[in-house]
Amino acid sequence: MQNILSSDYSVKEVQVVLFQMGSMKAPGSDGMNALFYQKYWHIAGNDVTAVVLDFLILITNWILHPPMEEECEWQVSDLIDWRTNCWDLEIVQNKFQRVDADAILRIPLSHRQVLDEIFLLHTKSGEYSVKSSYHIARLISRQEENKAGGSGEEFGSFVWSKLWKLHMPNKIKVFEWRLVDLLQRCLDDEELELFWVQCWLIWNQRNTTVHGGIIQDPSRLNQQAKDLLEEFRVAHQHLMVTDMAASVQSWRPPSGDSYKLNFNAAVFEDIGSLGFGVIIRNYRGEVMVALSAKGPVVSDSEEAEALACRRALEFAVDAGFEELVMEGDNAMVIKSISSLRALRSRLGNVYANIHCLAAGSRCLSFGCVKHTANIVAHSLARFARLIDEDIIWMEESLPPAIDALYLDSISLN
Repeated sequence: MQNILSSDYSVKEVQVVLFQMGSMKAPGSDGMNALFYQKYWHIAGNDVTAVVLDFLILITNWILHPPMEEECEWQVSDLIDWRTNCWDLEIVQNKFQRVDADAILRIPLSHRQVLDEIFLLHTKSGEYSVKSSYHIARLISRQEENKAGGSGEEFGSFVWSKLWKLHMPNKIKVFEWRLVDLLQRCLDDEELELFWVQCWLIWNQRNTTVHGGIIQDPSRLNQQAKDLLEEFRVAHQHLMVTDMAASVQSWRPPSGDSYKLNFNAAVFEDIGSLGFGVIIRNYRGEVMVALSAKGPVVSDSEEAEALACRRALEFAVDAGFEELVMEGDNAMVIKSISSLRALRSRLGNVYANIHCLAAGSRCLSFGCVKHTANIVAHSLARFARLIDEDIIWMEESLPPAIDALYLDSISLN
């Protein structure tokens, strides 16, 4: 019975419960009773199921299930493997329900023994402010609105709520809903773009006529739409080429006797893993040492890059390098490393570790560069997908990043 009650909700359960509801019972906040969803399940079923499961999973994450084995005076420290400063995977997975175990394992730990701190989860700084409470209230309001939307969140719950409240026959409301659904399913991106340009031209022509202008020949609508769309694409392509040329940045060597360390992270969602790439070079651009390694599952890109920075510094300290110029391509992480306010955030322990390691290795600076100046570290991070153990290269060529190294060498000449 415990296994049944604690198991994940399924798509089939959502459908069974909905079809058990009285078809003509009072409608919900969207104005539609169960009969609508039962009759059009073949159309709306996937969207309804996605919304319901998302809500149920959100509610489930608010509630901790009782541990599989309850022990007297349990402490968080009992769940940590102090040899590796990581969660004890075996203990956590054996003693907690899967949902709770996954949530625990996603919490980043400090690599030093530090005191616990309380912080606000919903802000980057971890500190409360009136502005943060406003954003949380807005988030809760949007979640409440999304519960009423039966057609997914991609067009916004406000639009669907407005649609169902219009004073017109229900069959016309259903037609409007099916029209939008049909546009998504039946038209490819290019056809959809042309359709919306035609809609805009009709609206623009209406405005022109209302304000005393002359109506244009409707037979030219399709050609006008194609011409306008083509003109926009040509201009946009020209801007993209110009922006790309201006945004290219090359790797530059450090000055004097210092060393430059580049780090990067790659998230492998399909295998539930993270890749780290680290390279240290001297003022001639020569490779001193490099690393490709795997990391844990993360919640977002900031956590991935922060963990990569910490791993890079630990690697540099172990290899005996000092006077480092650190470079990464995540502006948020570099900014947080330079800010003391970040120490109270969700990743505060990780940033505190980085500060400690940077002081010990006498880091000269932390800088944010564009991706084009960090491609070697990126190549090493992507290579981590293929390995089971850390790989270290000492003063030698790097097969996984040989092309990226060649591009960097060209920019030095």
